[in-house]
Amino acid sequence: MALASLTPASADQVFGEDVIVNGAGSADQLCLGDNCVENETFPSSRIKLMIKDDETGLEFQDINSDDHDWTITTNRDNHNNFRIENRTSGETPFGIVENAPSSSLVVGRSGHIGLGTGIPRAPLHIASGVPYIRIDDTSYLHSWQIDAGRFGFFLTDRNANTQPLFVDDGAPGSALTIRDTGNIGLGTFSPQGKLHTEGDGHQIIYFESADANAVQVRFRSDSENRRILAVDNDDNVKTQMQFKDDAIVFLGETVAQEWLRVDATGIITAGPTCGSPCDAVFDPEAFEVPDIQERAAQMWEAKHLPAIGPTKPGAPINLTEKMGGVIHELEVAHIYIEKLHERLEAQKTRKASLADRVAQQASRLAEQTSRNAALEACLDALEAQIRPHGD
Repeated sequence: MALASLTPASADQVFGEDVIVNGAGSADQLCLGDNCVENETFPSSRIKLMIKDDETGLEFQDINSDDHDWTITTNRDNHNNFRIENRTSGETPFGIVENAPSSSLVVGRSGHIGLGTGIPRAPLHIASGVPYIRIDDTSYLHSWQIDAGRFGFFLTDRNANTQPLFVDDGAPGSALTIRDTGNIGLGTFSPQGKLHTEGDGHQIIYFESADANAVQVRFRSDSENRRILAVDNDDNVKTQMQFKDDAIVFLGETVAQEWLRVDATGIITAGPTCGSPCDAVFDPEAFEVPDIQERAAQMWEAKHLPAIGPTKPGAPINLTEKMGGVIHELEVAHIYIEKLHERLEAQKTRKASLADRVAQQASRLAEQTSRNAALEACLDALEAQIRPHGD
């Protein structure tokens, strides 16, 4: 029975008993509203209640409770929509606007919510040609957007128009992992430190300056224990590099194995020392200085200094061994220089002595020449005295 078929009454009708509309087919359909007509046509036999008026709505008032009253309205204020309103607070927590597509909101049997899908397969399942989630902060007027699709997964700051987080399609597993310890893994699911990178190839970490300024890696600590460690697959330390306040130290497996230290005083190595006899070359009882001619012959034949060894172009060199050899050859060379200096001084002395002797001989010769001249003058005088008497 349709109430629209009854003769309109001038007063409200009050029923003291339950009103039951029961029938078969269209006999159990009810139409409410000023626009209902006799023999009203319903869209479908499945439609049991139709509200037909300029503005339609249902209100739920619970007189046994102080809770809020609710209203279902459609097309309110010339807007094509469907809304559930809290009549007490004036809020509208749920609404559907006109032309909303199918499956815009679906709650599945398991409680899963589907947005754009009629078969939600997760607690929240979003299906769209361009799926994204937008989050607006209405207090500070800032907006973020999460996109996921064929271009990847990325987080967009809509105010700054930047994408601080981007995951490309096909990104490998464990590309970024943050564990409950706070450790971050890049390429590993089990980071062993605050930042743990793992991957094939040689370019594990790449630092690049976008403004052509210096690229810096900083180790900040009040302790001098700022170190870079090289470990094997069992996490055993093999070599280390320590950055102290006033020195850089290269270490072995432990801090006791100091190989090299660089500080303001210079470079100090703890590796091989100067080859024997080092400074003992100046002790005649410990070292016999090679003959200089034999040493020269050996040098020219081998084409390198004996203690330094060969140094081929482009070949790697052991600085410690080379430096020890250079010091040894330099000390031997100074001995040769000292001996040559002695010889030169002796030659200078002999030359000075010879010069004195020559000067003495020249003086004597001059004296003899002077005496000879005096004798010749005497002879000439005698001859002059004798000659007249002989005539």
